[in-house]
Amino acid sequence: MPDAYFHSAALDPAIYGKLARIAAIVREQPGLTVEVEGHSDDRGDPGYLERSSLDRATAIRDILVRQGVPERAAFARGFGSSRPLGPNANAPEREQNRRVEIVISGNPIGGLASWDRTYDVSRQK
Repeated sequence: MPDAYFHSAALDPAIYGKLARIAAIVREQPGLTVEVEGHSDDRGDPGYLERSSLDRATAIRDILVRQGVPERAAFARGFGSSRPLGPNANAPEREQNRRVEIVISGNPIGGLASWDRTYDVSRQK
């Protein structure tokens, strides 16, 4: 989920439909685990960046739990600026690094990752 969905740790209402689809998938497949990972750019105090990224991840995790994902199967982690997608040399690059990633794993899908990129969960027209 890119930075555009956030206003600090608050969420843009447009994201709720996407999260509902993710929650429905996880609810229907017992044994899945959801890890929500928050990331930031490198501008600012490292402690603040880590807290901010955790706040974003926690906001997403809490919504998924309210939508029926078992609390014991949903986790939030804040990575701060430690895992950038690219350099932080200009505003568009920094925006790309401010994001939340949702990682779904568990027995129903196997233990070996088989993707080569992130995938958009929005409906295609």
